[in-house]
Amino acid sequence: MTRKETANFIHLAALSVQKAIDSNPLSRKSVTQLVPDLYVGRNQLQTAFKQLTKQTIKRYRLIKRMEAARDLLSSEVESVKEVALQCGYRNPGNFNKDFKEVFNKTPGEWLNDNLKNKYNGYNQNSHGDG
Repeated sequence: MTRKETANFIHLAALSVQKAIDSNPLSRKSVTQLVPDLYVGRNQLQTAFKQLTKQTIKRYRLIKRMEAARDLLSSEVESVKEVALQCGYRNPGNFNKDFKEVFNKTPGEWLNDNLKNKYNGYNQNSHGDG
């Protein structure tokens, strides 16, 4: 394999990892479990992934997991604890910490702000209807 072919192969491997994370952000599987036919060294993969996404695989996974958690919280049918469990956290405190790291708010703060915005929008839209 030429250098260019090797670089292209590594880039495709990084794309495969990104796609696997995007399609199942709540998965707790390792990268090799997510993409079992990955024949690239860990360091090469990390470097290619960072060039592709501007983030490490670990950080990218965390952000995608927290975005999925935010979507679950938006549904308003699940508690913060239930969402934490669905995201693979046994300890809700760790979930809160990671959520705050990504969104600069705890899940509870995010929920309160989201509900305020939702009801403020409702109240603003309901004026003048009667």
